[in-house]
Amino acid sequence: QQQQQPWQPLSSEFLTYTTQSKPALDKVRSAYVINYPSVQARALLGRFQASTGLAPHTDVHVFAGVDGATVEATPAIRELFRHCDRGLQRGVVARALSHLWLWRHLSAAAGAQDSDLHLIVEDDVALEAGFVATWNAQYAQALPLNADLVYLGGVAPEHRAPYHVGVALTAHNALFAQHLATQLFAHDHVAGMDLHALHAATPRFLYNARAYLISTRAARDMVRLVSHFGFRRDVSGMLTRLFERSSGVYATRPAWVLDNTPVPEHLLDPAMKKREALLKTSLLTEEELRARQAEEQGQTDGPQATAAAEQQQQQQ
Repeated sequence: QQQQQPWQPLSSEFLTYTTQSKPALDKVRSAYVINYPSVQARALLGRFQASTGLAPHTDVHVFAGVDGATVEATPAIRELFRHCDRGLQRGVVARALSHLWLWRHLSAAAGAQDSDLHLIVEDDVALEAGFVATWNAQYAQALPLNADLVYLGGVAPEHRAPYHVGVALTAHNALFAQHLATQLFAHDHVAGMDLHALHAATPRFLYNARAYLISTRAARDMVRLVSHFGFRRDVSGMLTRLFERSSGVYATRPAWVLDNTPVPEHLLDPAMKKREALLKTSLLTEEELRARQAEEQGQTDGPQATAAAEQQQQQQ
């Protein structure tokens, strides 16, 4: 009888996985909760454990996310987010960098196989009761073999109407669904980066990247994509680019993430409210913001101005 090898935490030059227990979820190689720095960071971890059933430092590795309140607009950051449709908003930048750091870690971790799945969740996420037990009893056995990205939920209110089997999704089995090619997100197109043509049907569907499983292979693809194109969208929008690069993008049915769960009032003290307001501000100065807006307006008006000039010349 072959002796089972002891579980080894994944470590890389980017992160040392200090959680010594095996992840609580079957078929999951490693698990991470992004704990964003704030005066209530520890309280959020307590709420996270109560609302997910996952114990920080035991079931999931606690990763200290990038602090949006102190992140600086270095030349590298400016270049990475130069064409982001959300600009250099502090919260957007910090969140994207935090997920990118974990993707880089998974890509470089010794011992991680291409098909290994890894859980990434944020510290404010809440899951339906019984998630861990139900996953291990049912979902782990039904998990598609080619899974590269599995969303546990996170559908925005404006996208819930088409979020059911037969419209935007098709059943893979009783517990997992895949995504159908639709026109829902055909307008979201970045020339050179996206594989589908502008306005062409695409299986892309937008989730808030608060809780998902990602394979080592897909994490490596995301690192390559961001390295080449930068963050052209926020982290949730960038993840949707995997829909056209892999046939292994799934969503759990039903969704496990409880959407729009209010944060308890004790977590919204004046310091937290001030911090949340700061995260919505830009890393750019007012002068830089005006220059950027003028540049974007010029890019928008350019084709129209050219067409108008050609028409005027024809009339003359």
